[in-house]
Amino acid sequence: MACQLCKKMGPVISDRHRSHRQCAFDEQGHFQESNYCCGTLMALRHFVDYSERYKKLKEGYDVTTIYADDTHLHTFTYPEEDDLLALMMRVYKSQGRTEGLWVISKQSSLVPRPPQQHEVERLLDHLCNLTAGSGSLHDAQLKTLLT
Repeated sequence: MACQLCKKMGPVISDRHRSHRQCAFDEQGHFQESNYCCGTLMALRHFVDYSERYKKLKEGYDVTTIYADDTHLHTFTYPEEDDLLALMMRVYKSQGRTEGLWVISKQSSLVPRPPQQHEVERLLDHLCNLTAGSGSLHDAQLKTLLT
């Protein structure tokens, strides 16, 4: 496991669910399509559920989701001053695997590429800051894991 959240959360997902977490990032920080319940990506996915965090995020931030059958494509934007424009995440239903992950940079002529771990973590930090104080239990847990 490579990402900070996978390391802190450990390999077992829950007592009831005996599957093992498989980080989406290798030791060099490259995205891997063979992943399951990666801590960083699961935290990012929590921003597109219909919780208080999602409602607070939607007030001042544009997150887009496209649905095609059981596949969802979530698009998050980076802060304006960042060199990246957006991150796209393709998931099947609400299950643990992230099938695809791409970023688009200002220099790329809008050609997507797989992100580096630090680029995804930077977006996650930005989203956490935008929704700070939404009062949800998950926010407190996430803040504890990220520090």
